[in-house]
Amino acid sequence: MADDGERYYILIDEIQFVSEIQNPYVDNADAKITFFDVVLGFMQMKNADVYVTGSNSKMLSSDILTQFRDRGDEIRVYPLSFAEFYTVLLHVFSISDINTNSFTKIVTF
Repeated sequence: MADDGERYYILIDEIQFVSEIQNPYVDNADAKITFFDVVLGFMQMKNADVYVTGSNSKMLSSDILTQFRDRGDEIRVYPLSFAEFYTVLLHVFSISDINTNSFTKIVTF
């Protein structure tokens, strides 16, 4: 992220699997770097947008929102219904490309 003229988008997925690590810059064995430290560092960069996702909504809503109060927004994303998926499918593929087994395609995606 060396170019200040560029905009960077940082996407961190499945955050519930991230664990803390020992801080390599400090001699103290108890000094740890956590996910929150990393995200706070990214948030200080003026040319970066940080997006954190994960399937453990309880962890995200409680820990993340507490740590980043007034510094971020929660956006809930839900999967498409089959009707929504099929509408998109019709726009992306031609009718001849779509077979009657569209349900297998939604399962694949």
